[in-house]
Amino acid sequence: MKARLGEIAEALKEPRELQQARTAAQEAEQELARWRALQQEREAAQQRAADKLAQAEANLYSGKVRNPKELQDGERDVSQLRRQRAQAEDDLLEALIALDSAAEAAKQQQAELSRLATEWEASQARLRTEQVQLRQRFLSEQAREAAARKTCPQTSSRSTTVCESGEAVVPLRV
Repeated sequence: MKARLGEIAEALKEPRELQQARTAAQEAEQELARWRALQQEREAAQQRAADKLAQAEANLYSGKVRNPKELQDGERDVSQLRRQRAQAEDDLLEALIALDSAAEAAKQQQAELSRLATEWEASQARLRTEQVQLRQRFLSEQAREAAARKTCPQTSSRSTTVCESGEAVVPLRV
């Protein structure tokens, strides 16, 4: 009985698989947060590139610039800013795709963690019930043995004794 109580006490500890799932879920959430922050940075970079391009195009096509050299420089600037905007959009798209993958991974890790936690909690309830029942049984058997010792004081802890009432008393071994 004591051995089973020890087994139950050990089984009540959080299993390694659940600890690993919790760690994996936390890591997936951290990765998701990292991609969200990167997405925000890239959205801001894309917006800055779009704003600069809009300003350069407005300046170029406003008619204020008449010098051919300045017009040529303006066209080069607009072309460069378009490439920068395109690169910023590509970077943002990459971040969005990675963010989507990270969100899916975090969702799967969380689902696995929830499944394992639910299973563990269910087993915990069963084990605690069994533990309480075994403890009660153990205590009642100890009380019976103590009562038997009172009626048969010569009872040793190693042998069977016959009481005055004719009952045989065997010490409980746990």
